[in-house]
Amino acid sequence: MKHIIVALLLVATLLALTACGAKPEKTAQAFFKAMETHDIAAAKKLATQDSQALLSMAEGFLTEMTAEQKAKLDKMKYNIIETKVDGQTAVVSYEEWEASSPEAKKTKTLNMVKEDGAWKVKVEKENGGK
Repeated sequence: MKHIIVALLLVATLLALTACGAKPEKTAQAFFKAMETHDIAAAKKLATQDSQALLSMAEGFLTEMTAEQKAKLDKMKYNIIETKVDGQTAVVSYEEWEASSPEAKKTKTLNMVKEDGAWKVKVEKENGGK
């Protein structure tokens, strides 16, 4: 009987630890923050290996942007609405808008995958990582 109780406690502890793991929305929030501050190096750390090449391209475009274009990017705001997790993948739904036009919010999605126990952003050409 003691063995069964110990086994049940062990299973309960493992389940509790799994539930406390990193959540995809935390990674998404950090990714948005990196993009808001043009910190492509930080964004790459939060992205899948395949996505890092696209972020490198974005970094190249960023260096060619005018000050006015960069200022517009600086004004972008993000709000996570919902996260749907399906095993090793997740879809984060969020709103995106320019700070001066909150009435013009657009709802978008960000795909996530779990790699080596950590949630990573899967940047795709269709969504430009956002």
